[in-house]
This record gives sequence, C-alpha cells and structure tokens, in this order.
Amino acid sequence: MVSYGGRSFSVIAPRLWGDLPNAIKQCSTVNRLKSKLKTFLFERTFSDQGFLIGVLSKGDVKSIEISM
Repeated sequence: MVSYGGRSFSVIAPRLWGDLPNAIKQCSTVNRLKSKLKTFLFERTFSDQGFLIGVLSKGDVKSIEISM
C-alpha cells in the first residue's frame, strides 16, 4: 500500500536534488544554478525524443533535425 506522504514535496525534493549532477548542485549563484538546471532538463527531455538542436549563431538556429 502506498501512502500519500511518500509523494509529498518534503520526501521527493531531497531525492530529486540528490539525483542532479554535482556541477548543478555546486553552483555558486542562483542565476548560474537556474541556467545549468534549465539546460540539464532541456537536454534530458529532448535527447530522449530524438530532437537535435543545431548550433546557435547570434540567436539564429542554423539547423534543426527532428525525428520521431
């Protein structure tokens, strides 16, 4: 039997924090933490679905390949 307490923020948050790479957990500023976390989550989400993002040059995307 699963209780609701096991899914609470106070239980899940430390587990999720522990699963993050050390490079993210050791950021010295909040802005750096947010940037690295966003990149990590973006790469993790889209690499599993076959999305490849091209090289960015001055804000313009040179190429995007999407395979589903």
